[in-house]
Amino acid sequence: MEELRHQHSEERARTATEVESLRIELRQRTADLEQLRQNHRQQQGIFERQKEINEILMGKNTTLKQTLERTRQSKEILKQRLKTMISWGKGSEQRKDHLADCWRNIRALQDQLQQRDRQLQAQQQRFQAEQEQLQRRLRQREDTLRKILADKAQFQRHS
Repeated sequence: MEELRHQHSEERARTATEVESLRIELRQRTADLEQLRQNHRQQQGIFERQKEINEILMGKNTTLKQTLERTRQSKEILKQRLKTMISWGKGSEQRKDHLADCWRNIRALQDQLQQRDRQLQAQQQRFQAEQEQLQRRLRQREDTLRKILADKAQFQRHS
């Protein structure tokens, strides 16, 4: 009888130890799960912010393209004006005073055309730089998203 009591006591102690270790493990797993959930929420927030930023950048890209096209059209209009002014200047050689005004206008238009050319080149350079930056950011975001999805997939495999 004493031996049975002793076995029972040992069995109770072992069971209590196992129950306590299982409770500790359960608490640890619960904490890990909560941490993973929190990480997931953070990653989801980052993903949403990156998505919004990407939409903004794509809008800027569209605006830059439109500005570039308007500048090109303006350049063509100025070229046409210059050609018109040159032809007017050639046709009015008899009147020196009118001719001098026309040539001043032509020079002014040439200056404007050169200025527009410089502006167009500067805008093209800015557009190119911003387009490269947008592509770089988009690649970074895609890499980040792939990493997030990979981490999420790994988490789901371990769960």
